[in-house]
Amino acid sequence: MIVNIFLLIFGIYEITTALKCSFAKKPPQGCARFGVMTDMHYYPANLVNCNSPVYQNYLKQDAKLTEESGAVIDAAINAMLACEVEFVILAGDLTNEGEKQSHLELAELLHKFTQKGIQVFVTPGNHDINNRLAMSYLNNEQTPIDTINEHDFEEIYYNFGFKQAYSRDVDTLSYCARVKEGLNIITIDANQYKNNKDKPLPDGILSDDSVTWAENEIRSSLKRGERIIGVMHHGLVEHFENQGKSFRAFLVNDFDKIGQRLVEAGLDFVFTGHLHAQDISSAIYNGKSITDIETAALTSVPFAWRLCCINHDELIIETRYIDEIDFDYGSDLPFRKWATQRVWEGLLELEAYFLKQYNGLTEEQTKIAAPYYARAFMAHFCGDENPSQEDKEFYLKHKNDPQSPYYEVAKIFSALWTDLPDSDNDLTLHLRHID
Repeated sequence: MIVNIFLLIFGIYEITTALKCSFAKKPPQGCARFGVMTDMHYYPANLVNCNSPVYQNYLKQDAKLTEESGAVIDAAINAMLACEVEFVILAGDLTNEGEKQSHLELAELLHKFTQKGIQVFVTPGNHDINNRLAMSYLNNEQTPIDTINEHDFEEIYYNFGFKQAYSRDVDTLSYCARVKEGLNIITIDANQYKNNKDKPLPDGILSDDSVTWAENEIRSSLKRGERIIGVMHHGLVEHFENQGKSFRAFLVNDFDKIGQRLVEAGLDFVFTGHLHAQDISSAIYNGKSITDIETAALTSVPFAWRLCCINHDELIIETRYIDEIDFDYGSDLPFRKWATQRVWEGLLELEAYFLKQYNGLTEEQTKIAAPYYARAFMAHFCGDENPSQEDKEFYLKHKNDPQSPYYEVAKIFSALWTDLPDSDNDLTLHLRHID
């Protein structure tokens, strides 16, 4: 049955794409063309003994590629270069678990952009700084290795946003920088790396002072007649029903209040990551709309990045996929088919663990529910969700029956399958007019 479920997922969500750099809707001349990738979770292959049982056990509860991550990132960089982007945005979780070696090597990879005169703007994610889970997997051992602090992050990525910054928030790694004439970028850092202990805190928190700084910078930019791009790791808008209750760690705390403040200051959209999904969602406050453009983890399903274009009052967003990598992954299957199957297997293990550990299901109940849970997440990762009749019947039956052992989890399945109105992969946003 699991094989059939996997084939169903892959049959629905596989999108065979050759490398194309032209937009489906031809962008006007003079538009600002840029790439967005996030949650790359880069991890050096030389920190891994692939045959180690300890490492293989780690992979069982990881729904992304690890030792192949460098090759996936390199493929995305080459694709963006081929598309002649003017600048690139990285929305956090640049590394697997904040390993210093990962940061240093990723910065070297990013120099492929700067050598071509292409600016890169980074913001950290919750995994990137002060992370005690930074490990190597050599000699059949899990060994702690060096991580970095926030000062190291700024130093390593100085040329990727911090050098260009004309304004900094005093309490975080947030900054504003000029991209080109008439266009600025604001990165808003809500991570809690200063409070990390045994593992990174997933929740995002912004102080009132940091939000006020962001409001002032957004207003100042618009007063000068300059549009501004927002970037955060944590979400600013709910991407499915009741996300603020069931998956609130993936949204910045008080997201609705902060979203209202930022949209009223003049922010139209923000690029985010964190939940590893291709999902675009909007919220309206006092008649003003703000759109959260979440991008999936580059090293997980569907192995995607975004190609975008801003021209006057329009933002064109299209999805691009990684179909080939320069890495021997030990299979004759096409890369994305092999990689999707691998992520599916890891996701099944991961969701089975959560169902037993946090939802109190028995072993037999977990075997029944885990494929439904994993399939809902795979669909959400890919965007533009469309549940099968089997999935609908399962979650409708159990979410309406308080006596069912699947009552609580079925409500989550239902929410993940509920795609809010905006298209998740390809969309044109109409922005406020700026004189």
